[in-house]
Amino acid sequence: MTASDTSTWILTFSAGAEPLDHAPEAPIHEVVDGPGTHLYVGDAEPAGPLRELAGAVYRADLISDSGEAGRATSYLVVVGFPVPDDAIERFDDWYETEHAPLLLGAEDWLRVRRYRVREATGPLTCLAVHDLASLDAMASPERQEAARGPKRALMAAEAWYGRSGRWTCRRSPSPLST
Repeated sequence: MTASDTSTWILTFSAGAEPLDHAPEAPIHEVVDGPGTHLYVGDAEPAGPLRELAGAVYRADLISDSGEAGRATSYLVVVGFPVPDDAIERFDDWYETEHAPLLLGAEDWLRVRRYRVREATGPLTCLAVHDLASLDAMASPERQEAARGPKRALMAAEAWYGRSGRWTCRRSPSPLST
């Protein structure tokens, strides 16, 4: 599935920001592994204190959606890359033909949504939101295989790849739309 005009907002928060104090009903997820303490992942444009407290703000357009929508998920893994324009085609090919299909082979890896950043206050240009039924997916043989793929090795050799970010989050009770 591809939808070029569906925007999603992703905001990162550092220690002390306390975004839940300002928007308890917002789709704000607790970071259990990665930089910062919380992530906002949602379709509604954040305003006021949420936006002011954020360390980085990304508005991104959905470019692909694979896997099962609608299944209960307990965790989100958000991954971002600062992919330069001249590497976008190779990056997209890797993610769509090797990386995402291998990950989705794991029983607890439910969905992969990919986004192209439209506007940002941070360095990332490509984002992916992965829905997991449990953290067991992170240790699955399928994830290990995805980390050893030949196209992934080519991406990892690029200087920009080392500046990627990953946040593993316990999903909040607020639903993530789409």
